[in-house]
Amino acid sequence: MENLKAGEKPQEYSVLTFTWGKYKDFAFTSREKKRHITWLRIYVIVFGLAGAVFGLLCQLAGHSIDCCQVHQFSYACYTLRWLYSGICFGFISANCIPKIFGVLSAFSIGLSMYFSMEVLKNDEAQSWIRTRSAAEFLKSESYKFATGIPPYNIDEDKTEILMDKTEKMIHTVEDIPCKILPEDKKSDKIPTPNLTVDQYIDVRVNDQINDYYQKNVNDYIRKINSAKNWSAIVSIFGIFLGALGFTGWTAGWVALSTTITASISGYIYANRFQYLIISYQSTSNRLEVLKNKWYACEKTDKQRYQFIMDCEEAISIENGSWMAELKNSPKVKING
Repeated sequence: MENLKAGEKPQEYSVLTFTWGKYKDFAFTSREKKRHITWLRIYVIVFGLAGAVFGLLCQLAGHSIDCCQVHQFSYACYTLRWLYSGICFGFISANCIPKIFGVLSAFSIGLSMYFSMEVLKNDEAQSWIRTRSAAEFLKSESYKFATGIPPYNIDEDKTEILMDKTEKMIHTVEDIPCKILPEDKKSDKIPTPNLTVDQYIDVRVNDQINDYYQKNVNDYIRKINSAKNWSAIVSIFGIFLGALGFTGWTAGWVALSTTITASISGYIYANRFQYLIISYQSTSNRLEVLKNKWYACEKTDKQRYQFIMDCEEAISIENGSWMAELKNSPKVKING
């Protein structure tokens, strides 16, 4: 009760602390699961590209060895034999180089396929979405409770209502192993009971707009632009090689550049960056409009309740549409 302020009831603070702590646990669990899925997608791309590179090196090494058998005394062949001998540490024949690259290519592609199957598993994606949903629900209810809007505007029942909703939400995700944060981190940014509208705008609305929506929008735009630039560079490289390779010697490099471009596009699509930019910008604009309407309207209890409920609804709609987008994704199908 050290953080309890004047006018706050110990029972209200205790229940709010419990609900907020559960929100923090579910949010942390959700972030960890999202991070795990993101790394799996990265592994798919990295090992897939490694397999393509090793496959190309296998082809080039085999071709160079065949050429050196014809032109045994050329300077280039001496150089290649010296290079291959260094790669083999002098213990095995240079003729094994294509086989080594072939094995590495097969191994990398196998790992890429394994991680791809891990990405397609339903369990991790379901856990990510369900814990995120639970976290956002409890966060919203905590702010409704702290501001005292319906159904938390009756002192006698408000703690029971919040506790009942919290308990029901915990039951919906009790089959998911949840990471538990230390007690000192659970109370981070906890809203205090009896929040005024100005305080709510500062700690909830402005924080959501500036530190979540706009921050992520800028990050996603940066990632998309970076992906576009790299795709353009690789594509130009592939076109240039394609124009040079009228004899067919660049076919492998052109195929590799195509694989890289497709991998970059696939990563951007899988993470739904374009969709999230539009969704976050739309919700951010909606919250800005609601905030300015509040500043211009008559400050009555009815308007106060309506403003906070509209803000929470806007955030809830964005969360719902985000989860619906993932449910409709060909890679993430959610049962239910």
